Amino acid sequence: MKKLFLTAVCMSFFNLATAGEINQPATNGFITVVQKFKEAVKTDNPAIIGDYVSYPFERTNPLPDIENKEAFIQNYEYIFDDDLKKNIMESLPGDWEKMGWRGIMLDNGILWLDDNGKLIAINSESEKETEYIKQWLKNDKEKLHLSLKSYKKHILIFKTDNELGRIDQLSDNKYRLALWNKGKTLSDTPQMIISNGKVEFHGTGNNTTYHFQSDDKSFVFYINRLTSPDQAPFAFASYCAKTQNDTPPILKEAFIIK
Repeated sequence: MKKLFLTAVCMSFFNLATAGEINQPATNGFITVVQKFKEAVKTDNPAIIGDYVSYPFERTNPLPDIENKEAFIQNYEYIFDDDLKKNIMESLPGDWEKMGWRGIMLDNGILWLDDNGKLIAINSESEKETEYIKQWLKNDKEKLHLSLKSYKKHILIFKTDNELGRIDQLSDNKYRLALWNKGKTLSDTPQMIISNGKVEFHGTGNNTTYHFQSDDKSFVFYINRLTSPDQAPFAFASYCAKTQNDTPPILKEAFIIK
């Protein structure tokens, strides 16, 4: 499970547009590590490429995270398809950009490396991953409560000390938050369903904020896949909408299940 680390934040905490993230032109400094990564990919050997991956390697839900090199080798064909390998191998130095502390980006975020040349994110799906997702969604809808079976895309499922939560994208491109009391399951009637959610994307590193409003209470789920050292990677917050400018969000430690 993916642990969500909480820290006291204000809304501006998750604003990733900082001066340190201004695009930096290609220089020998980071192109050297990019070239080493490209040489590893050229071998098409998962054992070699696996040494150029930062673990645990996160994948967008419902794809499972890759916890270690052994798991990467086993799932290599799911992750590195021909299209991705071609994009990497045919890339030119100018196709890579150094994005401050967030790392090195290929083609507006298709792929990210850290400053040591290790893979930290892929923002694409192979055909095998697409098929995996289709089967996962079929199984998922069979166990869901009737009120939640209709959705366009699954985002995540999480737990806190007192509740179970789930976020999905709906056909109208709004987002839905469902909450259950502790001890309940996804097949039980949700305690609360909010279907007016909105999403806010920050930059090109899959950093995302989901906003939900119910009467006078608001819920926010933060996903910071690429963070600075002083930022929490994830957070779930609730607060009174009427006093949100005066009262900081109530943050809850949680675990992402899927």
